[in-house]
Amino acid sequence: MDLWNHWAGNWRDNYGNDKIRWKTTVGIGDSMYALNVAHMRALVNQKPTKLQIHFYHDDFYYHHYEDPESVYDRFEYVRKRYMWPDLVHIDPVFNSNDTKLYKQFYQGITRRSKTELYRYWSFDPTLQVESTPYKIVIWRPTFNAAQQLTGHKLPMLDHEWQRMVDRLRDFGYNIVELCYRTPVSEAMYHIRTCECCISYEGMWHYIAKNFFKPHIVFSSYGITRWHTPAAIWIDTKKEFMIHRDLKDIEYLMEAATEKVEAYKHVFNRFVNGW
Repeated sequence: MDLWNHWAGNWRDNYGNDKIRWKTTVGIGDSMYALNVAHMRALVNQKPTKLQIHFYHDDFYYHHYEDPESVYDRFEYVRKRYMWPDLVHIDPVFNSNDTKLYKQFYQGITRRSKTELYRYWSFDPTLQVESTPYKIVIWRPTFNAAQQLTGHKLPMLDHEWQRMVDRLRDFGYNIVELCYRTPVSEAMYHIRTCECCISYEGMWHYIAKNFFKPHIVFSSYGITRWHTPAAIWIDTKKEFMIHRDLKDIEYLMEAATEKVEAYKHVFNRFVNGW
């Protein structure tokens, strides 16, 4: 049995249902999660998906006064660069007051384990993704508008992140740091032209995912397996010492490259037949 018949014939996420309702947050990752699910659903159903996406603010909302674009402008910039964007019909709802959806997060999809392909899609393959040697893109929670002091959003202290950045530069790597207030066009450019991404779990992780870029994630939370299964996960609940373990960065990057290429191969076999 070929890959298409194996996956599509056993699709467990609301097979045939072409309507999805989704609650957004101010982060682009949550919106891209919706877009990925909707595009893959359309492909499997062989008909467009209607994605009603709820914003709990107006279309001119800026989450932080230094943000270079509104939440909706960022969403639209990314959406237009998806592969086959016409597969999904977007119905944006602004100033939503749907409290039930707000609590449920989404309607019309079912979360199931071991279904990574359900959450995968790709950017337009004509976008250049050739890597610049020794270019590493990093995002850390240091410059977030609001700090979370526990959980997967703060897997390391700031001085540990800074020590890692300093050591990578000592090794000869060109480090480009992104934050939530990096313009989305700039973030996409740097991610698609880097050799590897290193980050915590969140922020720009779905952009790296949709470009099939090697990714190393520092996280203490199993959600990393859910959203970025092709990344190398450094579990910060276990001991990782910058001065001792960072010397293995080339091996980690090589492992990240091999892992993401395997996922890219399966994705292309399923979506494109090759």
